This record gives sequence, C-alpha cells and structure tokens, in this order.
Amino acid sequence: MSRILIVEDEERMAKTLVKGLANSNHTTHVITDGVNARIEDISKYDLVILDWMLPQFSGIDILDYWRKVKKFTTPIIMFTAKDDINSKVRGLDTGADDYISKFFTWDELNARIRNQLKKSVITKEINIPIEYDPVNYSFSEEGMVINLTKSELIILKYFFEHPTKLILKDSLNNVLYNDEFDPNSNTIERHIKSIRSKFNYDPITTIRGSGYRLRTETEPKKTTN
Repeated sequence: MSRILIVEDEERMAKTLVKGLANSNHTTHVITDGVNARIEDISKYDLVILDWMLPQFSGIDILDYWRKVKKFTTPIIMFTAKDDINSKVRGLDTGADDYISKFFTWDELNARIRNQLKKSVITKEINIPIEYDPVNYSFSEEGMVINLTKSELIILKYFFEHPTKLILKDSLNNVLYNDEFDPNSNTIERHIKSIRSKFNYDPITTIRGSGYRLRTETEPKKTTN
C-alpha cells in the first residue's frame, strides 16, 4: 500500500481519483489549491499526482518550487488536459517524472504509478555517493558538480534510470545515436572510461562479456574497461 498525494481542484475528478486509487490499495490525501500544495511536505508521500491548472499557483510553478527550492525527490506525475508536445516537454524538463492526460484509462494510470513506485523503491535501496539533479541535469559528488560532456550525461543518466539492470553496449549506442552507429566502434568504452576518470567513486561496473550496470557502494571502487 502506497500513500499518494492528489493535487486537483476539480472536486469530481478528485473524488474519481480517490475512489479509483483506493481500489488499487493506495491511500490518498487531496489538496485542492496551489497555496496549500506549495507548502505541503511531499516527502511523506510515495507519489504525487499534480494537476497543471490550479488556483493561486499553477502546477508547473509548484513543481518548479518543489524541485529547485525544497529539493523534494518524491515521484511526481503531471495530470492535465494539456496534451500538446510543448506542454509535455516543459513538464518533464521542470522535474516531472511522468505525464498523463486527464482523458486517461485506469490501466494506463495504474501502470504509470507502478512504474514510478518501482523506480523510487530501487533508488532508495541503492547507496551511491553520487547525486543526480534532474532539474539542472547534472551529477555531483561530495557537493561538487562534475563536468560531464553531453554524451556522458546521457549515458550516466541512463544508468541511474535503470539502477539494477544489466545494460548492453548496444543499448547505450541506441540511446546516444538512435540506431545510427557502428557496432564495432569503441565510442561507448571511451565515454565510460572518461566518466570513471571524473569521479572518485567509480559509478559503473563492467560485467565482462555481457555489459555494464550501476555500481553499488559495497562493490570494489575501480575497474578497467
């Protein structure tokens, strides 16, 4: 059972969400305006469903405040009738973990909730002395931001998004080049070597003959490619 905060000013929609989430064994709390939402401590919840259009403060402004000022890392799903690409991109860039239209199906919403809760649990279980800031798209170690290239940021972000998964070289090539790459190139190996050289703590484990995965703090510190 997970505790979910619903920030929604439309009474009918809020009641629908409360009832539907209860059927999926979630407990809920509802806030109906931007002022009270902005001051809420969302760290006590497992997930937030945040409406874009709210009285006093918009959902996107609240999201920005929660991420940049309060530094909350609680998973947040933006919930809105705004279904255009620009709005989706803005929501995700501001720090939303996912985005769903108000014209949703319960199967889709529940799947998105399960996905975010799973990611949240995995992240909490892994003890890594490297922090990822999704708002500023940066990585830091011991309070210092690490200077990574764009390709290195994309690669390391992918590891953090799949913290227990065995990651193949081809998967990283696809993330960087959208299938337009030379499978015999050693570009990925060079990027990973560069990433390792920039941290005191080596964030990547090589599984010889298989691929890579994110390193836990209990593993040896440095390896070779």
